[in-house]
Amino acid sequence: MILLEEASPATLAGVSQLRRSLRLCLSELRLPPRTRDDLQLAIAELGSNIVRHGTPAATTLGLRLSLERDLLRADLEDDGGPFEGFEQALRAAPAPDGGMESGMGLDFVRQATDSLHYRPGPPNRTVMMRRLHDARARLLVVEDDTVLRALYGGILGKAFAVEAVGSLGAARESLAREAPDLIIADLHLEDGKGHEMAASLAPSKDRPLAPLIILTADLRPAVKTALAREGVDAILHKPVTPAELMAAARGALARSARQQASALARLGALLNQDGAPATASLAAGWRMARAGQAAGLGSGDIVVLLEKPGRTRLVMADVMGHGLQAATAGLALTGALRVVNALAGDDPAAFLQALGAAMASDDALGEIFATVLVVDLLPDGGVEVATAGHPLPLVLAHDGRLDRLAGGGPLLGLLRAPAYATTRRTLVPGERLLVMTDGLEPAALAADGPPPPWLADAVRQARRDPIEAMAAAVANAMQAQPAPELADDWTILLLEPAAWKPAAR
Repeated sequence: MILLEEASPATLAGVSQLRRSLRLCLSELRLPPRTRDDLQLAIAELGSNIVRHGTPAATTLGLRLSLERDLLRADLEDDGGPFEGFEQALRAAPAPDGGMESGMGLDFVRQATDSLHYRPGPPNRTVMMRRLHDARARLLVVEDDTVLRALYGGILGKAFAVEAVGSLGAARESLAREAPDLIIADLHLEDGKGHEMAASLAPSKDRPLAPLIILTADLRPAVKTALAREGVDAILHKPVTPAELMAAARGALARSARQQASALARLGALLNQDGAPATASLAAGWRMARAGQAAGLGSGDIVVLLEKPGRTRLVMADVMGHGLQAATAGLALTGALRVVNALAGDDPAAFLQALGAAMASDDALGEIFATVLVVDLLPDGGVEVATAGHPLPLVLAHDGRLDRLAGGGPLLGLLRAPAYATTRRTLVPGERLLVMTDGLEPAALAADGPPPPWLADAVRQARRDPIEAMAAAVANAMQAQPAPELADDWTILLLEPAAWKPAAR
């Protein structure tokens, strides 16, 4: 989905023009302030360096901003000489000192985006991708020593999304913009004490209280006692080794997650977030089987069954974010699903449009982004489907074919007035419907590519088995995939008309 296309002269004034157009476009989207700022600064930095350093000089710059499910993609093109050795320069780029006058600025752009690639032309093209929500925990590092700030940021940046600032004032400005998952601060800063941030911390509307780690060379017991009274979670004595710093960050995040998990589970039970059991006979004359796995303590995958006259409405959602943050957002979204279902009409597309409008206007839903699939199950074996950035469902034919249903629209939470369409399909005897989140294989399913071969093989081999056995076969195949650890939650649902019986083998 293209959000912006614009060209300008390859001058500093032209770069400013592109940045203004980008700012105007991003202001129409519901994005975290940091995401908007990072994209604007990255385009300004790259565009300025093309103008200043291109040989031969470029005459035209082009910018395209597009949405690819939960990724913003920015393509910056120029007609000047190619940048030889871009990838090598990117790998060798030094850590930035916080200013924009940082040589070629490649490290700043690298940290502001989730991926950065350069394709020499003509035309030359720099492609930047930025997630709407970072899948990693976000850390705020406060250190007024430039060398140590860069060192801590480099160490922690290997596992977390890090913002490093040099003063207590800058830290408070960051906290006002966006709540982090963890704060690591030097005790003695030029404009105050690091532990003074504890008084500024409060649970945000979409995230609980962030733990605070203090770094200090002061070993006096009285200091440790005073910091504990101020609400500091841990103290690290300088000099800090990389292993100590990383272990302390992981430990603080784990303790915070455990403290929140039980309360979140109780709240989830009250709201019936997980509204669909593993197996079920549905009111509209359908059977369902389910399999899935959460990547951490919290899950961003939601499955809710809702009732409408003459149909059962199944809603599957995948909330952007990580761990308990995604689970908390999921609880809020679940409540919105139930309210909108009671008010909206029968059409799935109208349901998504009403849900999108509610998310754009209701501050209680915060900056939630989610892919959502709505499947209305009808008594005659028909399904009506509308999707908001979610992987499209697959129809599993009795002969093993996998047909993808048409449709699709932008994920919820980004646009203020999204538009969707409903697709209808009637299943014939022997067909099943497979719906899934893209955690099964993000690279393929997030782009509506073909299902991964292992998934296709699993459902084909089990196509004559009962639906529960097919779901188990998919789960076994998923667990057999080579991967160091589960990177994302995944959920699948298999649906079939209750009147259909699997053929004997």
